[in-house]
Amino acid sequence: MRFLIAVIILFNYMFTWAAIVISGLLLMVGHIPTDLGERWLIFLSYTGLMLLIQIGAACLLFILLKRLEARSIWYILVLSTPFILFGWFSYEVYSHIL
Repeated sequence: MRFLIAVIILFNYMFTWAAIVISGLLLMVGHIPTDLGERWLIFLSYTGLMLLIQIGAACLLFILLKRLEARSIWYILVLSTPFILFGWFSYEVYSHIL
């Protein structure tokens, strides 16, 4: 069970890194509008889907931790990783757009 948690965190990290690379390429190739409102729409469309994916990963990790009957410190450490990765992804998209 612990191995499965480590694998999910590792795959989540690799998925986030790949999403950053792909979104960076799409934003560099595509046309970034000059209107600030349209930029925010692009930002929200990129980060909205990633937020749902990271919340799903956090729920899956929570279920696994509950089955493992882990201590509370492990809940904090393990469940914070999807949201840290979401923050990293959001920052990278924001830096490409604005």
